[in-house]
Amino acid sequence: MSAITGLLVRVFVACNNVAVTELLCQYGVDISLVDGDGATSLHYASQLCASHPDDSPRSTSAATTGLASLRALLTTGINPDCRDDDGRTPLMWAATAGN
Repeated sequence: MSAITGLLVRVFVACNNVAVTELLCQYGVDISLVDGDGATSLHYASQLCASHPDDSPRSTSAATTGLASLRALLTTGINPDCRDDDGRTPLMWAATAGN
């Protein structure tokens, strides 16, 4: 069951659904679970916070929502220095995405 809930968190983070992400975090879903590449939900949320060069309202809104998801995940106490299978931290994912 925990693998399914870990996947759910990643899905809602990827869809920028902050309300459900926060709810899952409040109910103690294990967000430190990794996918096949060793990435956590925090890795994905970090990547979604990208500010796009066109600064369109849509991209600005997505970046703001990504930050809200990131904050929700960080309140759970997940290690912000966790590494994926390639040794990359969520901060490195964020930098790669242009943050």
